Amino acid sequence: MTKRLFALLLCLVMCLSLLPTSAFAGAEIPEEEPAAEEEVFEIPVEESAEEPAEDPAHVEDPAEEPVEEPAEEPVEEPAEEPAERPTEEPAEEPAEEPAEEPEEEPAEEPIEEPEEEFEDPFLPVEEADDQVCDKPADLRVEDPTGGEAQATSRTLKVGTNDSGYVGYGTFKYFKFVPGSTAIYVFTATSNNDTVGYLYDASWNLLDSDDDDGENSNFLIERKLTSGTTYYLCVAFYYGDDNGSFPIVVTQIKTGWNKVGDLWYYVNDDGSFVTGWKKISGTWYYFDEYSSYMYADGGFWTDEYSKLYYFKASGAWDNTKGWKENSQGERFYVGGSGQLLTGWQTIDGKKYFFNDSGAMKTGWLQYNVSWYYFNAKGVMQTGWVNYNGSRYYFNPSGVMQTGWLQYNGLWYYFNPTGSMKTGWLQYNNKWYYFETTGVMLSNCSKTIDGKLYTFDASGVCLNP
Repeated sequence: MTKRLFALLLCLVMCLSLLPTSAFAGAEIPEEEPAAEEEVFEIPVEESAEEPAEDPAHVEDPAEEPVEEPAEEPVEEPAEEPAERPTEEPAEEPAEEPAEEPEEEPAEEPIEEPEEEFEDPFLPVEEADDQVCDKPADLRVEDPTGGEAQATSRTLKVGTNDSGYVGYGTFKYFKFVPGSTAIYVFTATSNNDTVGYLYDASWNLLDSDDDDGENSNFLIERKLTSGTTYYLCVAFYYGDDNGSFPIVVTQIKTGWNKVGDLWYYVNDDGSFVTGWKKISGTWYYFDEYSSYMYADGGFWTDEYSKLYYFKASGAWDNTKGWKENSQGERFYVGGSGQLLTGWQTIDGKKYFFNDSGAMKTGWLQYNVSWYYFNAKGVMQTGWVNYNGSRYYFNPSGVMQTGWLQYNGLWYYFNPTGSMKTGWLQYNNKWYYFETTGVMLSNCSKTIDGKLYTFDASGVCLNP
């Protein structure tokens, strides 16, 4: 019995010794699990990445703000306001701006400037580095406007040539082969502004022009070699113009030459005369830039310092007195030989001459006042009838407006200067002016079937 008991107890002890080990292991697992949760899975890795996602807004802001201020702070004010900028934003903005701005602005400026340069497709070659016209179609080059190839260039001859139709924003090409070595002048006689370019057969630009010709047309003068092929490229200066125009080719010789309606004079060496030139005992003046002869009116000479009159023949006329050109404009040469301008009194009468020396007729607004000059150019004073209305000009020639007492009688003139007739409401009072313009006063008068009474001041007492 005792042995059996002892064996039973021994077995029980052995079992108990095993139980604490498994129970201990099972008890420590839950103690480790919270540590696993703390270490990994509940730490918001995504959240910590989301919070800086708001910072990119701050990262973008400096890129947006410096775009506006870089040109002002780093470029314009580095030497002028260094003491002010550091005290306001010492180290933060300089670190952000240099890194981002230089990359953005240089990229923007080159993109904008080319767009401005190409707004005008007919920019004169003198103002552009690149040629504007491409070769004509007979040299297998497409239309420079990007459309289909132009038709074969037309052949020019000395004299007047038809341009054919020139469309919106397109160029027209002409071929010219001179019969002799000489100076040739190419121009157009159009009512619209034209521009021209002259090339050799290898398409090297020889010359170009925009406004040296008459009426804002191009005019190109060039010595050309006999038997050599040249090309003239022509277009309207403004892209919305279209139509046809004559092309005039003139072979220049020594002495007098007429191109279109203008005269030129060529020296023995082939150069065009500019400025003063005495020819056969008569003085002429040729434009300092375009070389054409001044004629039929008043022109500024000697670098626009003196105003002289030239006859229709171009001869200089410096004799004192009245002159009249072919358009009926009148001029007056003073004692110095120059034309008079501005206000002038001649033989006791007042005149006004504009900046070209032409005498003024009709209406003139000078400063804030209006004046009137009759057909002979004489300034008017007193009463003047014009287009069915009456006006009054004081002794200084100034047009009257508002109230006027003349010879003891009262008149009223509208803001346009015309004399008032009929009823007038002025400062909430009614007045009446007869057809002569005289205001009724201190009387009674039946007007349109009703009797009205006016006091001594002309105010209607029963309007």
